[in-house]
Amino acid sequence: MANLYVHKQHGGIVEFPEPEDIYNYYTVPHRPLSEVVGKRYNPDSEDWEPCPAYAEALVYAQRRAEYGPIGEQLDEIYHDIEAWKARIAAVKAANPK
Repeated sequence: MANLYVHKQHGGIVEFPEPEDIYNYYTVPHRPLSEVVGKRYNPDSEDWEPCPAYAEALVYAQRRAEYGPIGEQLDEIYHDIEAWKARIAAVKAANPK
């Protein structure tokens, strides 16, 4: 199985880097991408570690999705601001920072 290549600066993962860029990547044994999503490569331990920033980004993405489009929120505020406040509070409670 082919190796994965992890960019030394930004941590991006590729399977086939450009030949002239090969020195900007760590070469690591191939793993399914599902095993490395949300993790970052630590060259000192030569292993994958959880990435807190990724987990935080997922929480924010989930919140944004549950808030709904801004146009709908503004309409909800116009018609019943108390219902909007309750819905937003429930979203925040379900997805704590």
